[in-house]
Amino acid sequence: MEREYGKVPPKVQTEQKGHFMGHTHYVGDKSHGPSESHFFTKTNPTPFPTSPRSHFLDPSRLRYLEIFLLFVLDIISIALAFIAIRAVRFSPFDWSFQIEHTLHILCPISTILFVNYIFDFYRTDMARSLWRIPAKMIFTSTISFVVISFQIYLFFGLENFMGDYFGRGILLGVVFGFSFFASIHRMILHKVFEKVREKRSYLVFANERELNVITQENERHLGVNRLNLCIAGDLPDLPFRMNSNKYAGLLVGMDVLQDPNSVKTLMSLRLHGVKIFTLHDLFEKFWFKIPISNIKDQWFVVESGFSLLHNPVGQKIKRVLDLIFSTGLLLFSFPLIVLISLILKLTGGNAPVIYRQIRMGERGKNFVLYKFRSMFPNAESEGAVWASKDDPRATKFGKLLRKTRLDELPQLWNVLKGEMSFIGPRPERPEFYSELGENIPYYNLRHLVRPGITGWAQVCYPYGACIEDALEKLQYDFFYIKNYSLILDVKIIIKTMKIVLFGRGR
Repeated sequence: MEREYGKVPPKVQTEQKGHFMGHTHYVGDKSHGPSESHFFTKTNPTPFPTSPRSHFLDPSRLRYLEIFLLFVLDIISIALAFIAIRAVRFSPFDWSFQIEHTLHILCPISTILFVNYIFDFYRTDMARSLWRIPAKMIFTSTISFVVISFQIYLFFGLENFMGDYFGRGILLGVVFGFSFFASIHRMILHKVFEKVREKRSYLVFANERELNVITQENERHLGVNRLNLCIAGDLPDLPFRMNSNKYAGLLVGMDVLQDPNSVKTLMSLRLHGVKIFTLHDLFEKFWFKIPISNIKDQWFVVESGFSLLHNPVGQKIKRVLDLIFSTGLLLFSFPLIVLISLILKLTGGNAPVIYRQIRMGERGKNFVLYKFRSMFPNAESEGAVWASKDDPRATKFGKLLRKTRLDELPQLWNVLKGEMSFIGPRPERPEFYSELGENIPYYNLRHLVRPGITGWAQVCYPYGACIEDALEKLQYDFFYIKNYSLILDVKIIIKTMKIVLFGRGR
């Protein structure tokens, strides 16, 4: 029987010279040439790498290195802009005065950094035109100027905030001076990291089915999350390819690990310093989800994580935080809740302001979910229907509520009652559960935890409108359940704030 490891899907059976970001290349069964023949010696009969490999330029680490450099250089840019404006405005320049008042500018610095984050300037997984960076920087600087001015007037008053040390002229010069410096270092870093990523590829060794899964998923991503993949040929080809320093690691399919000869070769490669990733590692490490269709029962037995399911202390901490956060948000948003209720009452006639719907919660238990009404009365008189992007059942005001996620504010009451958590998988309607459970493996496992108002799937993937979307969102839900941490919860909350502020909901 012919072994199918190393076969290349028809859609990727092309040879290309060089390496280009995000493309897949076939590099199997080529003559190795004289430069590689020296590995076949009596003392080294197999061409395994002869020294540990450096992983400093590992593409998985480049993302965090780039974010860190952007953050540090932004702080330096703010400092440079401040020093430059102060030197021009007040001469001679007094260094002791600057050092003495360093802490006073932490508020403007933190505001500028936060505004940049909100507008996705620390995302490395987005494809951007270099010449759009200065334009967007000027826009965000304008927002920063307005916010900082409001902060100074509201909390400090100009007369108490170092007098003329940070007046409107100084502030205006700092934020737009920062735009200049930040635009320059962003364009430089973008080009540098793009060149580095192009030279660091991953070699893929998998069967045809898994190759298609990997290449199709890779094509869906942009920027740093789109990997440079090269498809390996036969098993003997692996040591030659991995001996080249151009590969950051080896991606292997799960079926490959069932072949004893492949396992021996992979073991030797790993012991010689080669980083090896499985299909599951690839999805989790680079794309922050779990490939549900490619896991088996054994995976749940041996994989680490899932502390949310078996850590009573962690569960209690999460519940306490749910109560604190939901109570605070409910009190803070109370005027907004009253305003939305009045608008719905005035525009909806006798239709109820609060819409009640049966959803499935933890352990499959049904509960009543509360939402602001966003649809016309009797919109589901003929039965439950999948919500779509431009749902014709939604009213004009209802569409606005959905885009800003404000229709979900009444669910804070569900959180207080213990039926939901603030963060978790979205609760599904029982009408859809049987269909989804039949078509999506392990779908019932998402009910092991409390459903949430927001969650990892909601901030990473648009609104689901079919079974395929439900599968995709389940992969993000599994990532959250497996990798739960307070830091991940904070990240989800910040991403949710961005969705609410910019109306990126469904």
